[in-house]
Amino acid sequence: MWIGFGAALVAAVALLYVPGYLFWRGLRLSHPLALCCAPLFGVFVYATLPIVYYELGVPCSVATVALPALLAGVLCFAIRVWTARGSSDVIELEPQRPVRVVGRTVDFDLAVLVAYIAVATLVCLWMFVSNLPRPDTFFSRYDNQTHLNLVRAFLDSGKWSTLHANVFLASVPEACPLDSTTSGFYPAAFHDLTSLVCLLTSTSVMVVTNAVVVVVFSITIPAGLYLLARVLLQDNRAAVMAGAVVSSASVILPWTFVLKGPTWPDMIANSLVPAFVAIIMIVVNRRMVRTHLATFAVFCVCSLGTLALMHPNSVFTAYVFCCAYGAHAIWHATQGRRRLVALTAFVVAATVAWILFHFAPMLQSTLNYKYVEHSGYKRALGTLALLSFGRGKYQPVLALGLLAGAWCCVRNRRVWLLFVPAFFGACYVATRVGQEFVKYWLAGFWYTNPYRFATRLITFAIPIMAMGFVHLAGLLYARVARGGSHALARRVTAASVLACCIVNFVPLTTPITTAYGRVHTEIHNIYTDQIEHVYSEREIAFVNRAMEAMPQGALVLNFPNDGTMWSYAVNGLNTYFRDRSPWRISNNAKVIGSSLNQIATNPEVRDIVRRTGAQYLIMLDVGISYEDGVWIPQYYKGDVARWSGVSTIDDNTPGFTVVLAEDDMRLYRID
Repeated sequence: MWIGFGAALVAAVALLYVPGYLFWRGLRLSHPLALCCAPLFGVFVYATLPIVYYELGVPCSVATVALPALLAGVLCFAIRVWTARGSSDVIELEPQRPVRVVGRTVDFDLAVLVAYIAVATLVCLWMFVSNLPRPDTFFSRYDNQTHLNLVRAFLDSGKWSTLHANVFLASVPEACPLDSTTSGFYPAAFHDLTSLVCLLTSTSVMVVTNAVVVVVFSITIPAGLYLLARVLLQDNRAAVMAGAVVSSASVILPWTFVLKGPTWPDMIANSLVPAFVAIIMIVVNRRMVRTHLATFAVFCVCSLGTLALMHPNSVFTAYVFCCAYGAHAIWHATQGRRRLVALTAFVVAATVAWILFHFAPMLQSTLNYKYVEHSGYKRALGTLALLSFGRGKYQPVLALGLLAGAWCCVRNRRVWLLFVPAFFGACYVATRVGQEFVKYWLAGFWYTNPYRFATRLITFAIPIMAMGFVHLAGLLYARVARGGSHALARRVTAASVLACCIVNFVPLTTPITTAYGRVHTEIHNIYTDQIEHVYSEREIAFVNRAMEAMPQGALVLNFPNDGTMWSYAVNGLNTYFRDRSPWRISNNAKVIGSSLNQIATNPEVRDIVRRTGAQYLIMLDVGISYEDGVWIPQYYKGDVARWSGVSTIDDNTPGFTVVLAEDDMRLYRID
């Protein structure tokens, strides 16, 4: 199984980086830029082609989705080589002198990028991979019912369109509990990518999902943060290098994506924003918009398409940054009255556009989503100041670096860098204290979820923190050097940096619990087999045995809250309910949920079940009360009644015959 995990890692890296690297090199991006931006092309192709294929009735596969992306990359690169464009045409970073590594001279960008990825990989191995008892382990939490089941539906149906995504794509209408089999937009680019890796490696959905997550944590996130820091701090060489450690120092980014949800599409979408905005800054700063208009236009189309199809809120994340950068660029490009007029026009236009987005029909479900997790102002501001964002994950070292970095921004007249973290910090506080007006107009595009704002704040605060730590190290060095030798100053500074790294990274749990210690324990607990989960290892094994006792592909009724909401994705069981509480549930499905136990005496129930074609019922928690069961947090006491027709069935219920029994788990045949 671990061999399959390794193969999935290789396949995910290849799909994310090979076609995109070749394509952007063909469009005259330099090596580091093409590498960091590679996923913005590959994911765009993987997500847009299935939309076209759905309308044409063409099934998605490696040949129809991945191969065109690779061919486009190869063709674009070949044309670039054949035309032999000069180096002056390349969009590239400001040059930096090489660095010495183990006695050898190495290109600065190559060395620093590798350092970012190396640190992130080590942290990912310790925090995530080491906590997986098996590579197919998954977090049985609410969001995964969609992520895992949707990938399985894509694979079974060959229909991968983000405009028609649902977990019943391979089911007949009678076997679907929704009131309509027609689906709307769902950002499924992550699921398209995962499906491709599954097909390439013939590996299970869970293994591939974990592999894609590792690639994003270890490569995509640090590469994007490197490019952002390199562009923002190009005049501060030491800060760019310090970012290799700082970029992996926060437990909020990326580990919140694991613990809250998990929100894998939001994770990869957020990881792609830094590279996108970095290229915009490079092109604008160096006045390349006109000279490289075609490349810039293609880049913007691919990038915005990727962000929208991966997760639309990432478009608004980029929008916030571009507004801050746009105002900064106008300020430096104009003077006097022209500056005032241009800035006023820009701010008005940006504000009007922001308001108009709130009336877009496709965004209404997001804007009206109610996330309720309120606390007082003191608590919200306190968690923000210490960058803990709740749950006791205090990181005072990072907070100190951010404070010092903010001072550097003010001193160096780069206050605009503080706008984006400040914006997301304000949204975080507003959502935590329940300021409804601010939540709707500022925070609505992110589901008013405070944890989403925490990750974005950290993303754009990392360059500032790196700058702050370099400033503090410089102050310490100068102070010690004035009273002693430079050799002593170097040793003291190095020792202080090492101490800060130890305090920040060491995962202590006793006698003092560090942020990394707390999060490492939380990740361990959600993946370990030693703790009972909603869908445990023994329940997965029972479902596999149950599948052997029934015809292949047979439709099975189920009580989704006992863990069988994941049986379709994990085991391939053709379950009727794949959501803990379908929000577009049909009337027939409502009757099954509330009255299935009356099948022997109620002709209506019997007729509804007959029309679905279901012949079996699977139960994993027979006789377990709501108070004594292990459920996902979204299964509320008020939901018990709507499922009472299924959850109360046992061996004595008329109309059901036991086929397989083990402990509190049963497979019944519907008589």
